[in-house]
Amino acid sequence: HVSKRMQMGLKFAACLGPFFDGNVLEMAIKGRNSDACVVAERAKTMLEFCVNNGFFRAVGPNGYAWAHDQIQQAAYDLIPLPKRDAFHLLISIRIIGEASPSELEDLIYIVVDNMNR
Repeated sequence: HVSKRMQMGLKFAACLGPFFDGNVLEMAIKGRNSDACVVAERAKTMLEFCVNNGFFRAVGPNGYAWAHDQIQQAAYDLIPLPKRDAFHLLISIRIIGEASPSELEDLIYIVVDNMNR
């Protein structure tokens, strides 16, 4: 059984694509009133769980890849179809709100990709 919080993290990760950076996932997860330390710890726990249980593979120091495209698709399918556009927009807004100007320069394609879905 995967907790609701873990399912939410999987949804965010699925929207980021087949490969993603753990820091970007953390930005996407963090809400307006979230404590940065709590979010960082939750993201770390979620990533460890997902690697240990075969959802993700660790790729580099903070990079992750879905173990299989069907796992990513199953996680994406957890997002109800009528809410997917809003979910993608939320990810873009959160990344814009959390990223520094220099980080945003590197993340612009992720932001735009999620805005265009």
